[in-house]
Amino acid sequence: MKPLLGVLLAFALLLACSAVAVNLFADRALFVSPPDAVAEGFIREVMTKRWDRAREYLANPDSMTRAQLEELQSRLGEGENADAHTISRDAARAVVEVTVGTQTLRVALIWAEGWRVTESGMARQSI
Repeated sequence: MKPLLGVLLAFALLLACSAVAVNLFADRALFVSPPDAVAEGFIREVMTKRWDRAREYLANPDSMTRAQLEELQSRLGEGENADAHTISRDAARAVVEVTVGTQTLRVALIWAEGWRVTESGMARQSI
């Protein structure tokens, strides 16, 4: 019984330390996806026409209509490989470039208990 209690106590201590790191020290890397992974995930959901799942990545899920998501998908196409890298990042905002085929999309994200895509950052660029 004592070994089990020790394991539970160690687990509780680890969980408490993790919560302190995330909440008190505003950790943005330990338990949350980085902004480039969030932007890439959003683009992948759009490319595969998973509109509801794509909206979950948005800071305001109602900020993009289905027609806007469909228009973005038609520009990007289906089945291409998406590759993202962070251009700039601070504690509250990030800008990520996502390349899909010959298209490069600049995506702005904000921190809202996790990285979230903002519609205003959607700008198409050709490479």
